[in-house]
Amino acid sequence: MRLALFYFASGLWGQTEDQAKTAQHAKELMAAGKYEEAIPIYRSLVTALPGNAGLVQNLAIAEHMAGHELEAIPHFEAVLKTQPNNILMRNMLAGALLEAARFEQASAQLRELTALSPDDPHAWYGLGMSYQGLAEAAFDRLQKANATSPYVAALVADTRVKRRQYRSAFFFYSETLKQLPALHGIHAALAEVYRKTGHPDWAAEEDKTEAALAAPDCKAHAAECEFLAGHDAHLTKAPAGTPSPEALYWQAKAANELALQAFFRLGQLPESVELHQLRADIARAQGQHQEAVQEWRAALALMPGNPALERELAVSLFLAADFRTALELTRELLKAQPRSAEFNFMAGDSL
Repeated sequence: MRLALFYFASGLWGQTEDQAKTAQHAKELMAAGKYEEAIPIYRSLVTALPGNAGLVQNLAIAEHMAGHELEAIPHFEAVLKTQPNNILMRNMLAGALLEAARFEQASAQLRELTALSPDDPHAWYGLGMSYQGLAEAAFDRLQKANATSPYVAALVADTRVKRRQYRSAFFFYSETLKQLPALHGIHAALAEVYRKTGHPDWAAEEDKTEAALAAPDCKAHAAECEFLAGHDAHLTKAPAGTPSPEALYWQAKAANELALQAFFRLGQLPESVELHQLRADIARAQGQHQEAVQEWRAALALMPGNPALERELAVSLFLAADFRTALELTRELLKAQPRSAEFNFMAGDSL
């Protein structure tokens, strides 16, 4: 990040001697990680020197690093209008959009990034997370609209399968089929549950039932037809007006499918922090906390001292009931964030 800062700062032009000194001071604050203090300085310089791309870039970086994503987003966008192939700026814009939960916009930026830099694990991980965010947002809207909808039950069942909670998944798939016996994909999903639990004969029957389902009426079930045709990217776009529960269901399914594709591509790349992070997230969701600990440690071996990774390692150690090690790490983290409620809780509960 400091390398990028110095690069962008070198683009200053047209400033007075005092403005040059002010810009240098702001750059020093950024290098020291004092982003909040740098923001008002860069804002005043941007006002005084409109059109200076280097200043806008540094302002955007400062706002992003300080967690002011809504302020940073338009500044990143302004830079990319003149520098569309600026990978670093697009990466930061995507990160800001993800933090602001603007998942549809984030996925668009990340698709651009994967095209510009197809071997970048950070871009593929971010793309998968943006689609995951879209899926969760669609599920939340569906649940708020009708918590007892069979479409809610079907998505809950999918989640249970990911967590290897097959008994619960069976229940929710069965509830879905009571009201939507012709919904494509449910019998196939139930067959997978049977295979995972050692019932291949029952799985075969469900596969036959799935194969025998009639094609959906595309006038009445347009979203289902889109999904079955593989038009996942189209389905993830926000529907016009108030979407039906069925449309939200297929939007969530399409976003999940695209997330899986992005994560699969990540898995094909060489070892990376992002790959270990993904594996750790999966292990934690499945309650395999020792495995998550191993993945966070592997990520830290590639990026030693990263505070976000150390935080996740501490959480997984705590969840794995390795309280002595969790306490040691949490105490180190508290030196940097002594008022952190999370770290103080983990330290106290570990004791």
